[in-house]
Amino acid sequence: MSALFRLYCLKLLSSGLFWSAVVCLGIEARCLKTLPSRFFSHEVDTLLYNLQTRNYDAETLVLGDSVARQIALYLAAEGEADFLQLTTNGALQMAGQYYILQRYLERNRAPENVILLKHRPLHGNLNRPATENYVQRCFTRWHEIAEMTRYTGSPAFGLRALSYRMATAKYRLHLQELVPWLPAHAVVDDPERLNEPADGENPMRLPVRMLSPGQRISVSERYFLKMIDLCSRNNIRLGYLPCPMPDEQWKDYQTGPAHARLVARLGEISQAYPGLRYITEIKTYPADWFIDGVHVRKARLPRVAADYAQMMNEMMQP
Repeated sequence: MSALFRLYCLKLLSSGLFWSAVVCLGIEARCLKTLPSRFFSHEVDTLLYNLQTRNYDAETLVLGDSVARQIALYLAAEGEADFLQLTTNGALQMAGQYYILQRYLERNRAPENVILLKHRPLHGNLNRPATENYVQRCFTRWHEIAEMTRYTGSPAFGLRALSYRMATAKYRLHLQELVPWLPAHAVVDDPERLNEPADGENPMRLPVRMLSPGQRISVSERYFLKMIDLCSRNNIRLGYLPCPMPDEQWKDYQTGPAHARLVARLGEISQAYPGLRYITEIKTYPADWFIDGVHVRKARLPRVAADYAQMMNEMMQP
């Protein structure tokens, strides 16, 4: 048997396939070591690299979407920010927000407060067009892939995220600029395309759902609960603030089932987690204060940011 094994090893070593694999692994190892510090596709790349390479010491963190980012960056630029801003965009939904906080706590002491500033924390199933670019491509640790695959019920989701553990896949667009003959790899990089319908139901979700029956809540709600639990275990006060909204949109949203469920659910959750603080009455402004019904116009940002700075300061009080 040992002779046959040695013969097999000799044949393997002499094969072109073996040495091709060795070269590919060498290239991949080199790319994995050098590319993360050179190429950043968007704000999520930058933030995750900073969390991996820097240390912080903040009393308060602010997480949230692109509107939260507008507000937080303005306050920071004006020197009015008594917090560390870790805001990104809405494509992350609650899964990405949770993993950002988890990564922060790996290298830094726990803050006293975390403020989550975004719309609809209970809404979203990681099936939007921008999910691949901002979630599957970025959150590729083994446990992150395993959890997201389980909660989405989609092996295809996990396989796509798994492929981005390869640096040559993760930084393919950058590499294509250096090596033009590489085939193009299209990704959706508009994080605000969040209201487009997903591409149908994946039939591969069924086997995973059969292994975890009875899961009725959204993926985002699961990660919201995980964030609350993570804060509770680290003695962190968690505060939730919804982003601003045009007056007319608020009138429609306020009377709809999504807002009613949010109010009821937050009330239920706060009974189990007294450290949770929240506001469900959305701050509204005239429609012409917004660029696209979502983002605040630059000229109106000082007023909106001042309002939110006051609300955040009040929320952070013991």
